[in-house]
Amino acid sequence: TADAFTFNAPEGWRTGDESQLPSINFEALAVDREHRNGFSDNVNVLQEPTLVRYDDLDDRVEAAKKGLASLQPTNVKVESPVRIDGEDAASLSADAQQGAVKYVIVQYYVVHAKKGYVVTFSYSPSRSTEKRREIAESVLASWKWTS
Repeated sequence: TADAFTFNAPEGWRTGDESQLPSINFEALAVDREHRNGFSDNVNVLQEPTLVRYDDLDDRVEAAKKGLASLQPTNVKVESPVRIDGEDAASLSADAQQGAVKYVIVQYYVVHAKKGYVVTFSYSPSRSTEKRREIAESVLASWKWTS
């Protein structure tokens, strides 16, 4: 739960806190209790004010690609847009690495009530594509805007 939204994390996941991702000022964080290959799958939500500039989803995706550049991602793919509680969201997926830890991200870029949000799912590469999709779809299906 955050001020502007709520969602249901997958069963067995727990609410995260700043100590898990200290360099990120997130609105919400949920973390899988299991570690896979030294990585805990998670979903986090950040506010991104610049997204409100882009009504067009293609423009939003292009801006998102530039924003991802600092991660030096590989295998960047534009995914099909989705709806998050009535709002259109652009989506990208990519492979990323921090130090020796490799992971896969799927991000959704959505605007609601004149605020932009990036919803990021991060997965161990050992998590199957089907399971990643199932997790993201279940979380996004439970999403409710509260403001």
